[in-house]
Amino acid sequence: MNSIKKILLILFVILFFSNANAISALSKEILAFWFEQLVPSMFVSIVLIQILSGTSFFTDIAYGLKGLCKVLNVNQEGLGLIISCLLAGCPASVVLINDAYQKQRITEKMAYRLLYCTPIATISFLMMNVGTQMFHNIKAGLFLWLIQLISSFGLLFLTSRTPIIANPITEKTQIKKHSVSSALFQSGLIVFLIGGYLLMFQTLSLLINLFLPSSLENIMKIISEFSYGCFLISQQFNFSIAFVLINALCGFNGLCVHYQAISISELKLPWVRYVGYRIVQSLIASVISITVLPLLL
Repeated sequence: MNSIKKILLILFVILFFSNANAISALSKEILAFWFEQLVPSMFVSIVLIQILSGTSFFTDIAYGLKGLCKVLNVNQEGLGLIISCLLAGCPASVVLINDAYQKQRITEKMAYRLLYCTPIATISFLMMNVGTQMFHNIKAGLFLWLIQLISSFGLLFLTSRTPIIANPITEKTQIKKHSVSSALFQSGLIVFLIGGYLLMFQTLSLLINLFLPSSLENIMKIISEFSYGCFLISQQFNFSIAFVLINALCGFNGLCVHYQAISISELKLPWVRYVGYRIVQSLIASVISITVLPLLL
């Protein structure tokens, strides 16, 4: 096994340096996309959610949604945690789940249900980047986020046999300086990791594409990382097709986000099962997007 790993590593290094110019050009493009589009749209929203998640803010919202709590088989604290995860987006949601699990607010089974059902893109990314910059239609961005939200709630409904009875937050709800600084640090780290994983997976996809037929090259680029994949889809298809494909891609998340969630999670996430949930969410999102598409035309 070790000899096989060494051979694969040597082959990777050879391929990397033999395609250095292409990788350099791709790296510049990816880093520009990350810095100019992802950082501005995601950082502030992640900081805000991180700060508010340490208070009773989201639980207070859940108190007015008792019917939804019953349908999803969660208590109000559990729904508050769900709301914070959905607003934070993945991988920031994984950090929130880790925190709740470490503080014993939720059990392992509850944490797994959240990890499988709540990884969606942030509303700021879908409205600002996809809606405004890619589609030039902020309404389309809002619809994208609402569809991802509904598909995630669909998964939560399908998994309602596992209850989420979260313990209340024990810390004082007052926002303190240390919580703000911690939120800034964690959010900065998350955005930095997103950039690093984005660069790594797009580089890997470029090398893998050397062995794939040209017809599959774009597919590999798109499924490798969903934010850059959304950009490619918006450039290559008309609005109707792009809207459905981006919904499907956001439901699937992309291989890069899968790796982020698995590597950040405190719990061991079986990749095959995780992918299964992402495929189901992708199908739900696709069906909904086809249904609501006439409202945007």
